[in-house]
Amino acid sequence: MVSFLGLCWAVFMAAPLSPSLALRIPFLRRYEPLNYDLELLTRQHHSLRARSADQDSSISLQFTAMHRPFDLVLVPDTSLFHEDLSVSSSRGPLPSHHLLSSTFTGYDRNTPGSRVHGNLISGVLDGTIYTNDEIYYIEPAHRYARDTQHHSIVYRHSDINTDALRGARCGVSDDHSSLVGYLERMGRSMLTPGDRVTPEYRSKRQSGSSLVRCDLNVTGDYLFYQEVTRDLGSLSVREKEEVALSLLVSYVQGASEIYKRTDFDSDSSTSDNIQFGIRDLVIETTASLPPFDSPFIGVERFLQEHSRSSNFRDTFCLHYRFTHRDFDGGVLGLAYVAKENSRGGICQNELNTGIVTTLNYGRRVAPQVTVLTFAHEVGHNFGSEHDPESSDCAPGGSGGNFIMYAFATSGSQGNNNRFSTCSRESMRLFIRTRGQEGDDGGA
Repeated sequence: MVSFLGLCWAVFMAAPLSPSLALRIPFLRRYEPLNYDLELLTRQHHSLRARSADQDSSISLQFTAMHRPFDLVLVPDTSLFHEDLSVSSSRGPLPSHHLLSSTFTGYDRNTPGSRVHGNLISGVLDGTIYTNDEIYYIEPAHRYARDTQHHSIVYRHSDINTDALRGARCGVSDDHSSLVGYLERMGRSMLTPGDRVTPEYRSKRQSGSSLVRCDLNVTGDYLFYQEVTRDLGSLSVREKEEVALSLLVSYVQGASEIYKRTDFDSDSSTSDNIQFGIRDLVIETTASLPPFDSPFIGVERFLQEHSRSSNFRDTFCLHYRFTHRDFDGGVLGLAYVAKENSRGGICQNELNTGIVTTLNYGRRVAPQVTVLTFAHEVGHNFGSEHDPESSDCAPGGSGGNFIMYAFATSGSQGNNNRFSTCSRESMRLFIRTRGQEGDDGGA
């Protein structure tokens, strides 16, 4: 039972969009500015951090936006992080407790079946609200302009401008033999046969199923750090690091939400309990070393060098690097496509890498597009090719295409946040094979 004294209230008011407040955000057709008392919410967050384990740890956030009231209940969520979480920047190791206490999940009291996840940094909420008929996003306004009259913006999934993604795509093509060959040669030179990572299984007896967690090494490079902190001149280096790290966490949080709610084996269950756990989180706050210092490095070379630099002897399910580079051809991401009965992909000590960029044709992409790009590239690591051009797996139309479609989707159409039957079947077979190898008989 939630106690009255344990709740923290903050009232949000979203003002109608006016020309004087309007930011130019190319990927949005519409948004609303949002203001609330940052100092009050910061005090409430600090109070939550100071409570003992037996006290209620929820925060209640109330606001009106998009012609409807929201009444959010948020609780700290550490399930996204490995028990041995390591956080660092170019300056060295960083404490993880602030990150752990700033990541939330919850729900909207006004909407049965709703879900919420997000981060709270310096009193500013960066979150996603899932309802039955829409998805709402709250973002810090500083991501798009300095010295605005409001500190946050609110928009809906359906407000994302699909035209802004025209031509954006995954870098994996039907013929990527040169990349695969390079990575395989590199893998043979670095590893002995049989080296692999065992997936981690955590029993969930209360539901009669197993939760399979893919532990991640996630890095944000210097270009990514520069972009997300460029309008934060008044913050300290530590605060800027926290902002960049929390954004990386939000990408993983969004993708994990997709995977853990997907029924890969089509057995009519709600999901197969597959999610991600961040084990190593890195933000590069100084200029990158060669070859990553070059502004002209191509996407295949970028993945090659990331794969070369990743510590394959560490027991990570996947290594991912986020950047802010404008790759040729509108490429938003690239990953090694795992094959059954061969090395690579999840739960291997080689060829278990991918990269994602937040820049496309000179413009920053929507955070949800980055989430979908990350989910797409991880889908390749899980054994899925691009969806074939068929009515079942690439239907287009009003419902849109699925996550593994070769060209990027905005997330504004119903299918954009789901895996097709084609990709689910490919991933199901791969998960079963790797699960049997890692768990002596199955997940």
